Amino acid sequence: GQQVNVENDTEWIKIVTAMFQRRLLFGLEEMEVFHVEVCPIFNGAFGFEKKGKANIGEIRCTRFIANMVPINSYLRAAIGDASTLSASTDWVCIALEHDCTLVWNSDDQKGAFNVWRLPRAWYAFMAFGKSVPGHVLGRPELEKVYLALTVTPRGWVLVVFLFQHIHRRLALLPPTFGSALPPRGEWRRDARRPLQGLSLPAPGGVEHAWWQVYIDDMDAPVIVKTTEVDSHVGTLPSYHRPIRDTYVRTSSPRPCPPHD
Repeated sequence: GQQVNVENDTEWIKIVTAMFQRRLLFGLEEMEVFHVEVCPIFNGAFGFEKKGKANIGEIRCTRFIANMVPINSYLRAAIGDASTLSASTDWVCIALEHDCTLVWNSDDQKGAFNVWRLPRAWYAFMAFGKSVPGHVLGRPELEKVYLALTVTPRGWVLVVFLFQHIHRRLALLPPTFGSALPPRGEWRRDARRPLQGLSLPAPGGVEHAWWQVYIDDMDAPVIVKTTEVDSHVGTLPSYHRPIRDTYVRTSSPRPCPPHD
């Protein structure tokens, strides 16, 4: 397994306690950790300071980074919904008429990877190799436990597939869980571009719109007459409002910051 890089046990207890209070961790006995033959497979962890300069009276945040290399070597990446991933740079294929403008509406969810909880059966693969007393993770009957992530770490081999799957379900399924966005309006890498037959009524004319999800990002662009651009500033297009409502209804991560 990989090393847990922390200054001392006291700091480790503080980190673990804070994460447990946020329901990000679960305590496992060593026998509950995924084993290969007789060896438990542990992941590593370290801190990484976020970019930027702190203002007066503030300190820079440090990210908790899970090194998932050990367990990734025993798992196979799934494709599934990851086949739909299409970066916004693919939009260079769009040809705008001389009197048209593309208005880009987008959301980037805050803390998205720390919200969706994994099934209990997956905890065995999420363990770190530095134990803590059982009472720290709510298991006082045990002398020591190994912490396991209950959420989806960024470096996990399955995280992109899983999060893309979840986000597309939020967009496509009917309420109350989903937004009922039309499949024909989705921009995706593995399907025809939705630029034809997608006219929707708009103030003063016709707009061409589509939507796409890219992991924790949601894009809902519209092509409008240049003369109508001002009427779209500060408003949500037809495909954007339903998924915003779904984020609220399902207690999903909120966009940070919202930008239209």
